[in-house]
Amino acid sequence: MALKKADLERHRDEYYRLIAAANEQMDRGHVFDAIKCAVASWQYLDGMMRYENRFQGREFDNVECVEIVLGSAPYFLDFESLDALEDLLKTQRRIEKNTAHNLADKLAAARKVLSAAHTGWNLLANCDDLVESQFRRQIKIDDKSYDRLIGIWESNEVITITMTMTENTRRLRLTTRMRKRTCGKCPACGTVAHAPKAKFLDNVECPKCRESVVFVLLNRDVRA
Repeated sequence: MALKKADLERHRDEYYRLIAAANEQMDRGHVFDAIKCAVASWQYLDGMMRYENRFQGREFDNVECVEIVLGSAPYFLDFESLDALEDLLKTQRRIEKNTAHNLADKLAAARKVLSAAHTGWNLLANCDDLVESQFRRQIKIDDKSYDRLIGIWESNEVITITMTMTENTRRLRLTTRMRKRTCGKCPACGTVAHAPKAKFLDNVECPKCRESVVFVLLNRDVRA
């Protein structure tokens, strides 16, 4: 059944409510919760786009709810949200058709960044520290994505960066060792669990929803 104007307008309003919530969470440094709000807005995305195109004459270069996920999920090893985005683009082809940017290409690029981030995480997890030039060569991503990865990890206290004066080079190390307990959030149901950090690197069964997922590491100020 075709949606009426009032229904499309309601979808638009719900979409922007969730995007506002996503931006608020991002400003607070709660990136995973921002991603969750962005993903929740997808159910209203088609209606919002149809309303604004039909009644406001808007054309879309991109859509913010997708950009939030593409710009954040790879750096937090959140492949679940990227999988969900791929499903969205397959089932609602009008979204990509009505945007100027090729979202499939941007998704593929995000997956490459996620793969590089996972490689980098494992490299640092298996040594006390690593010369940055060695780290940089092995993760194999473009300079812009690399700078963003290092910036996000440093600002979220995932890594520390030190300068060795005798070598005049930077060294990277994980802020905490892999055996130290930390908290992570299930991307399927939102349950916050505590475990050694190394356990969150691979698929584990969520104790609540029983889904096999990779938990998203949380900032230390996030509470269950």
